[in-house]
Amino acid sequence: MAAVALAIRLYEIDHSHRPATLDELVPDYLPEVPDDPFADDGGKIGYSIENGQEVLHCIGPDKSGQPGQKRRIVFRLGAPPASRPTEERIKRD
Repeated sequence: MAAVALAIRLYEIDHSHRPATLDELVPDYLPEVPDDPFADDGGKIGYSIENGQEVLHCIGPDKSGQPGQKRRIVFRLGAPPASRPTEERIKRD
């Protein structure tokens, strides 16, 4: 999931916003959306907004975790930077 989080950050740097879906990362940032390592059905890592925060998630080793349940593995993405340095600001500094 760390590789996906890094791909999201690189996309955000390039586009000034985060992707709406993980599919937007393919093929420029990831070769494919990674499989959920615990899903038996070939499911992919999930990406959603929960309580106003973007999260990556998979079902977890006990295979019971669905969105809203506690038995899943979650990687919360931090808040986007409030402001980004613009090219003009970088040249002035």
